[in-house]
Amino acid sequence: MGIESGSRTQLQRFGKGVTVEENEKAIDVLREFDFEVEVGFIFFDYMATMSELMENLQFIERTSLYTTDSRLFGALRVQEGSRYVSLAKKKGLLRDKNEDFLGYRCVFQHANVADLERVFVQWERVTVKLVRVIPKELRMEIYKMNFMLMKELVTDFIDNSGENKGAI
Repeated sequence: MGIESGSRTQLQRFGKGVTVEENEKAIDVLREFDFEVEVGFIFFDYMATMSELMENLQFIERTSLYTTDSRLFGALRVQEGSRYVSLAKKKGLLRDKNEDFLGYRCVFQHANVADLERVFVQWERVTVKLVRVIPKELRMEIYKMNFMLMKELVTDFIDNSGENKGAI
């Protein structure tokens, strides 16, 4: 399922045309009928704020998405033809185009979000190979660990630096 976000404002930026509540209901309905839920989720986008990241974490916790076999903490890939291209361009975040991937490189609007994404990418780089080869039960433990780590990091960033302090 292309849930993408648990933040209303991120969903609007992505042009999803659904609400957070509709996404939650869809997850509930699938689980009610014993479907295994796997979601597409974009935790980081280049205009994201710490408040939006916290909304995502609250959504992940409410829906227990950390118990799904899904990668939850990836960054948006800005693709040619998406409405995000014009939004990023207006904010001066759009950089060079990558012809091979039909997308663009971007910079983060808020330095604290960029810092957090960089920290998580370093963590994930260490665990990603392991996640690919271990049994599902252990993989699920790592996903829960990722969730707990991200929750701690976002909380610390908000507590120690204030919302969007250091905006680029």
